Amino acid sequence: EVSFGIEENLIALIEPMKLFPQHCKNRKLNGNLMLPALDLGQ
Repeated sequence: EVSFGIEENLIALIEPMKLFPQHCKNRKLNGNLMLPALDLGQ
């Protein structure tokens, strides 16, 4: 059960990263606080 919760959390983190390239410019303009975490996924 613990590993399932961890897996769920990883999916929640990875899914937004898949969308990052599309929204790169918007993130840089509006979400600079998000960039450090997202850069790790590139």
